[in-house]
Parts: sequence; C-alpha cells; structure tokens
Amino acid sequence: MKLFYMRPRRRMAMDILPESLDFFRRVLLNGGTFSPTSMKATDDFVRALFDANLWWKILDMGLFAGDQLAAAMVKLKYTTGSGVLVNNNFVAADYVEQGASGGLRGDGSTKSLRTGLAQNAVGATGHVAFYLREDFSPGFYEALVGVSAGGDDYLLMQADTNLQARFGQTQAAMRTDLTRGFWCGGREADGTLCLYKNGLLQQANAAPVTPAGTSQDFHVFAKNNNGVPANYVDRRGGFYCIGQALTAADQASLNGAVQVFQQALNRAV
Repeated sequence: MKLFYMRPRRRMAMDILPESLDFFRRVLLNGGTFSPTSMKATDDFVRALFDANLWWKILDMGLFAGDQLAAAMVKLKYTTGSGVLVNNNFVAADYVEQGASGGLRGDGSTKSLRTGLAQNAVGATGHVAFYLREDFSPGFYEALVGVSAGGDDYLLMQADTNLQARFGQTQAAMRTDLTRGFWCGGREADGTLCLYKNGLLQQANAAPVTPAGTSQDFHVFAKNNNGVPANYVDRRGGFYCIGQALTAADQASLNGAVQVFQQALNRAV
C-alpha cells in the first residue's frame, strides 16, 4: 500500500490518510476492529474535514464506529489526555455500528463517557456538537455533551421544554423538544452564542459574556457537574465533537461531512 501525505488531500489508488491509519491502529490496540466499509467511510470523513479546513478546529472527536464497543470508545481525534474515552457503565449491548439501531445508547441514569478534554483547553470561544439519532421526550433534563463548574455551563442540553446551548452564563435557547439530527452549539469569535441543527442556524444570543473557564473535562451522554456526572441521556448518538469556534460556513461543512458519514453506515436520520 502506497501512502501519500499531500495537501489538498485527494484520493489516489489505495490511498489512506496517515490520520486515518493512526486511528485504525489505535482501534486495534484497544481490542477493536473495523470493516472495510467503515474504514472507507472514516477516511472519506477525515478527507472532508481537511478539505473544509476543519480538522484543525476540532480538538476532541468520536465516531462511535467499528465492530464492537472497544472500537467505538476510540476517539478519531484528541489533543489532550487519552485517545480512548473513559467508559462509565456502557456495555456491548448498548452499541450497534450500522443500521436503524446504529450508534451508542445511554440509559438516562448511569451511563456516560469522559473525554479528558478540559474546558479551559478550548477557551472562551468554541463549540460542542452531537449527532442525535432519536427524538427526546418533553420534560426531561438531559445533556448531550457538557461540563458545568463555577456557575458557568458549556453544553448542549434539553431542559424541560427548552433546548439550550450554553457557553458560560450566556445561552441560546429554543422552546422546543430535542429532535433527531446533528446539533452544534457554541460561542463564536464575536461573542455571539449560536445553536445550529443540521448546519442551519436555529437561535442566536449576541450578549458577549466572557466565560470564566474550568479545568473540569467534558462528558458525553451527560454533563460533568463539578466532577460528578449529571443529566444523563437515554437516547442513541452517532457522533460528537468539541473544539474551536466555527463560522456559519464551517457549520455547513461540518454538517455535510457528518451526514455523509452517517449515511455510509446506514444510520442517518
């Protein structure tokens, strides 16, 4: 197999990017395996991120892909801590890679993932994103990705009948239930807090309140509430990422890449 490490990254015969190969290697080291279909989908996804200049803006990212739970726990990208998510109580039966039941499913009470990525490694602007495969029921308080400390929240969350993106004490909130799709919220460079679904702006809050930051790390399928998991999710997810601030064009490009990846695994919603 001949490898080409070039930019802009373009596919050549039997070409796999070094970033993809590193991911597959770490999956094997963690006791997981990948099908050829999943390997191609992953490499295509990495290429799409490079082509859109997004790879550098994402600090921590998980695909929930591979043939078993051990594979699904390996991050596609990480910048601090471990390249494997800390698994709190998920078991093999909670995970299916492909099809209508594809993704990883929480239980709403005990199951969550620790990223090891501290919020202050992201900074005063940034984003959190999650691909939700099932609608939420109204009246619940569940956090897709998040951390709370010192009065500040950095999260995507359904709070009763409000869907919220928070970054510090500022929030962009919609009076609606959390429905299936690709959700991304964050504080942009100008301080505006934005909430996107499937690459389209849903809500914005222009109040430029600078968050204090915290050394606590982000959790997935729950929020880290001052070191303790809280607001667990009881639905199925297919992707998460955390990173730097994204523009509207970035949001559209990221959504496109995520949707194509989910389609390749037959679990798009």
